[in-house]
Amino acid sequence: MQEEIMEIMSMNKAGKITDEQAAQLIAALAEGQKTPSSSQDHDSTGESSSSEEEPKKKRSFRFNLSFGSDDKDNSVTMSKVTPPKGTNFEYSDNNINLSSVSDIRLERSRFSDNGINAAQVANLNLVDSSIEDCEFAASSTSDLTLTKSQITDSEFHGSKVSKVKLTDSKIEDTEFHGMMAKSINLTAESSIQDSEFHGCKLVDLSMQGSKIEDCEWHGCQIDGLQLVDSVWTDVEFKKVRIKNAVFKNVTLDDVEFEDVLFKDCVIESLEDLNAYMNQ
Repeated sequence: MQEEIMEIMSMNKAGKITDEQAAQLIAALAEGQKTPSSSQDHDSTGESSSSEEEPKKKRSFRFNLSFGSDDKDNSVTMSKVTPPKGTNFEYSDNNINLSSVSDIRLERSRFSDNGINAAQVANLNLVDSSIEDCEFAASSTSDLTLTKSQITDSEFHGSKVSKVKLTDSKIEDTEFHGMMAKSINLTAESSIQDSEFHGCKLVDLSMQGSKIEDCEWHGCQIDGLQLVDSVWTDVEFKKVRIKNAVFKNVTLDDVEFEDVLFKDCVIESLEDLNAYMNQ
């Protein structure tokens, strides 16, 4: 436990998580130490003998946890989590701390009000589903695929995100702070709306037939930007560095550039941006 606490303190000192988040993680660790290694007793036949009449909530587990339909109010610490899967499924009000979860497949479902703290999430596939009111802190998320789905009212702090594909999907009312993102692909009228990016670094961001609307980009670095048949509306860029970018048939409407550096960019059919770069 001492090593985990030192890791949390190190992340807090580096600014990856807040004091409150660090305190919550340490409290979760302490609670996990009090939890038995198993929540069920087994008889000689291997069958579970525990009662299901009074399910407990706010549990802290130290073993492989398997979620059923409509899971709520769980706290998972330092575990490998068996992922939720299903249709018409709601996975809400859970905390995943210093743990890993992979192969989440949801259809017509909601992943809401969850806290992902210093955890690893991989292979998250959503179809006609949503991630709502979630917070990712000092966590790593990879291989995220959204089809006709959305991420809304969520926050990413000091997290890493990679291999993300949005098809006819959107990111809305979401904040990204100190995020490292790589290989982000938006297609088929996908969009980023009413969102904020602060101190983020993005590598290989591709948008085709997509749009960015009512967004702020402050203190960000973008390396490898591909924009084709896309629209930017009411977007503000301040102290942003963009390099290795291709702009092809891009429409700008009420876009503000302040202290923005473009390097090694190829621009087609975008007079406004050409004029800005020649200033």
